[in-house]
Amino acid sequence: QAVKTVSFWVMLTVQAVQSFVVGVVNIHCIPFLTDRGIDPMKAAAMMSIWVTASLPMRFLGGLIADRIKIGQLRFLKGSSYFMEAIGIAIFLWYRTDTAIYIWFVLFGLGQGLAVITNPLIRARYFGRKALGSIQGVQSMLQMPFAVIAPVYAGWVYDTTGSYERAFFQFAILLGVAAALAFFNFPPKPPARITDVRQIV
Repeated sequence: QAVKTVSFWVMLTVQAVQSFVVGVVNIHCIPFLTDRGIDPMKAAAMMSIWVTASLPMRFLGGLIADRIKIGQLRFLKGSSYFMEAIGIAIFLWYRTDTAIYIWFVLFGLGQGLAVITNPLIRARYFGRKALGSIQGVQSMLQMPFAVIAPVYAGWVYDTTGSYERAFFQFAILLGVAAALAFFNFPPKPPARITDVRQIV
């Protein structure tokens, strides 16, 4: 019943984009910074800002999500992806150390909000009766993209000598995913709830 809805496929698409961009940044960020002449220890310290910035947003995002209507959750999701996209775009535009800090703060805030919103919106859109199966299907379909994206970023570096083209493309994809997330409306509840154990 879930996979027959448009909401499921929009959710799958936008979450797949966000998950593989986070994976690429996580894997390639240190080499990206050291290629700019930044000391590896300083690069690691700069990257820790990303994780630190995500912490308060995880708490705040949870408080907000519990107090808004189901139809408003898509705005939290879209906002989280936009913060990540804007963070990358600011760096690509200004290319300074200050821009790196801004990138990591915005990226951390966006990811912290996405960590809370992604599983919550899945549960509230489709209920808990088959939540494990629905999440399993989404994870299975998203995983190939999460595996391919870091390899693609490495290939871009090997062929161009820079990560910037890959990061530019991922910033655009995140912006598109954010726009789609704003239109990820809750699905219409089915007339009858099917027990997943009747199918699998």
